[in-house]
Amino acid sequence: MLRGATIGINELNVSHLQFTDDTIIFLEPKMEYRMTSRRILRCFELVSGLWINFHKSCIVKVGRKGERNVDWAAAFRCKSASLPITYLGLPLGASPGTKAFWNSVIGNGGLSIGRILDKNMGLLANWAWRFGTEVTSLWKAVICAKYGVQHWMLLWNWKSETNSSHFVRAVRSLFDEGSLVAKILNEGIITILGYGDKVNFWSELKWDNISLSEAFPRIYALAKKKCGVVQDFGR
Repeated sequence: MLRGATIGINELNVSHLQFTDDTIIFLEPKMEYRMTSRRILRCFELVSGLWINFHKSCIVKVGRKGERNVDWAAAFRCKSASLPITYLGLPLGASPGTKAFWNSVIGNGGLSIGRILDKNMGLLANWAWRFGTEVTSLWKAVICAKYGVQHWMLLWNWKSETNSSHFVRAVRSLFDEGSLVAKILNEGIITILGYGDKVNFWSELKWDNISLSEAFPRIYALAKKKCGVVQDFGR
């Protein structure tokens, strides 16, 4: 009926995101989608008895050069805009590497407690921890789909490309050799093999506190299978 945004080579489909009473709907710019989505929203109003305030809603074009979103806005009787925009008081689609981006964050309360470097490292480490524990979360599925990462990976320690987002590169930097977080993780986490379906054979199994790929580089170089969980190597 409707198709949302597709992400990665596995074409993970994301149709909508919700936060309290705010909803973001992702749609391909097709005429039939415009009509169908308008009717679905109208049915929602009739069934739920709730009213959608289209005057406060906005149609935003993403990654489509030369295409107009005015017609879509007219069909929904709402505003049209293009990235970057402000969503829930914070910039969306803007570059986090610019001063203007952080000026708006600070103006809306910011992080305003403690030393900023320590606070930043703590927040990034929290995301790294959540990556390993929130197995079924949508945000992790999106990260895995976009960067070709296996969902069973425990730690956010894959090689990030230069075109990765600022967020991904920042979290990945926590695992750089010599960093405090990498030291804590290496010394403070014990991998329990279990069924072997969640532990990466080459990168997460340790020999003398280093990964098997680093401990046995010549064997790793000759191995035909360089990615997979322990269970895959026992078949």
